[in-house]
Amino acid sequence: MLRHPFLVKTAETIELFRMLRPGEKVMAGVSGGPDSTAMLHALNELKSAYGISLVVCHLHHGLRHEAEAEMMMVQAMAEELGLLFWGKRVNVAAAAKHRNLGIQEAARQVRYEFYEEIRQSQGGHKIAVGHTADDQAEEVLMRLIRGSGPAGLAGIPPVRDGTVVRPIIGCTRAEVLNYLRSLGLRYAEDVSNRNEKYLRARVRARLLPLLKDSFNPDMTATLVRTAGIMAEAHDYLAQEALKRIPELATPAPNGSGIRLDVSLLLKEHPAIQTEIIRQALKSVKGDLRSLGYVHVQAVRGLLDKSPGEKKLCLPAGVTVIKSYNHLFIQADSGAATQEFTYPVVIPGRVEIPDTGAALSFGVSVTIPQDSLTERSNQVVLDYDRLPSPLEVRNFRPGDRIMPLGLGGTVKLKKLFIDLKVPRATRKSLPLLAHGGEILWAPGLRLSDRVKVVPKTKNFLFVQYFPAHLPDCRPLSSGRKYF
Repeated sequence: MLRHPFLVKTAETIELFRMLRPGEKVMAGVSGGPDSTAMLHALNELKSAYGISLVVCHLHHGLRHEAEAEMMMVQAMAEELGLLFWGKRVNVAAAAKHRNLGIQEAARQVRYEFYEEIRQSQGGHKIAVGHTADDQAEEVLMRLIRGSGPAGLAGIPPVRDGTVVRPIIGCTRAEVLNYLRSLGLRYAEDVSNRNEKYLRARVRARLLPLLKDSFNPDMTATLVRTAGIMAEAHDYLAQEALKRIPELATPAPNGSGIRLDVSLLLKEHPAIQTEIIRQALKSVKGDLRSLGYVHVQAVRGLLDKSPGEKKLCLPAGVTVIKSYNHLFIQADSGAATQEFTYPVVIPGRVEIPDTGAALSFGVSVTIPQDSLTERSNQVVLDYDRLPSPLEVRNFRPGDRIMPLGLGGTVKLKKLFIDLKVPRATRKSLPLLAHGGEILWAPGLRLSDRVKVVPKTKNFLFVQYFPAHLPDCRPLSSGRKYF
């Protein structure tokens, strides 16, 4: 039976968010500070009830003289509890310089990379970290100061990516200290947490106390409740956006991003537009760090109906191009695809690693009743009329094609312009060619020279497989907050 209120509250949090399952191995990230120390002891008390095992992980950041003693203290703590200990020394200052990040962000990245490294090496399931309700309140205030929407104001998720869990996020810092005192546990104090050159330290030392003293004594609880409301609101927006993404998003032809249909996007409510763009950015980049509300709104600003091509360069190498009726979001600098050429073997399949696309080729003596159109991703050609050798390559200056029924050739560049093919994707589209003659531009035009005729005896079936669309997932935890 649980007696201490801190243990009761921690257990309630674990159950509310279904953080732990029987048989799981949990990596407890322990700095030696009061929050992580209390979390470790609470999990150790609860491990039998939940049927879990614990491993203690500590990262020495190499930033303070006290760090060595703190590492030894956490190791001794683990040994006293009979738990396996993993420690590592890292030069965070060097990592920050190498990654072009601030010290705090570099420390966070390196720390979670270490936890994940240990989780995988130990066959672990979860990573537990010691964020509290006070951390949540501070985070919401920080994001409010910087400017944020529902996703940002949802604050710190109790569960992230199904792996990182925060068992004491429902407990206040005062409750943490009370628990430590009741057990007579010692812990380390990181003096850098009081360094007011950091926004969090100023919020903690000045702003939050002012709000409590002058406006609302229960400010921490109010901010935590606000985070919960925002989390629910954003979760709904994320789910609604996910329903629409399959209709208006396709892989970019160059395989490096996503293509959004502008006309369909403009039909959506502005809140859904924003969320679809957020999810597209996250899917392409991998996360949303360094991309905020102002950047998402800048992308929305490209959706107007004015003609011409517009380009937006966002932080972290993300490029957004509005061309005709499409919005292209790419995870690189937008540099043009290099030239590529691959020989065709029939039957066979040509993989295009440059873009992630592929084309397959097969021969048959029959053709289906519903013949395939030149504007689809599949086409049927007269196999016996094909020139040799065939190749799959991208666009080159001077390329020409003889469109069906035209009776002559046209420059492929002119065809791209007439069909409003965005400049950003022209060099990424794989073409079936013989020398400088284009026989098929997938989804655009088929050459009259190789079309099926009444006398055709052998049919070549060609199918174009665009690059896979990156997986888009909701950006929230999908769970309610307190």
